Amino acid sequence: MAAGDGVGGAVWRFGASLFDRVAQKSALQDLLLTGSSAR
Repeated sequence: MAAGDGVGGAVWRFGASLFDRVAQKSALQDLLLTGSSAR
């Protein structure tokens, strides 16, 4: 169970970091798009 939790935790952390990276990238693109269109 401990090994499974460790693997599950690692996979969850990897997925969470990947999701954060994608969310930050899309948020940055939205910011750039809104900034360029507002000008």
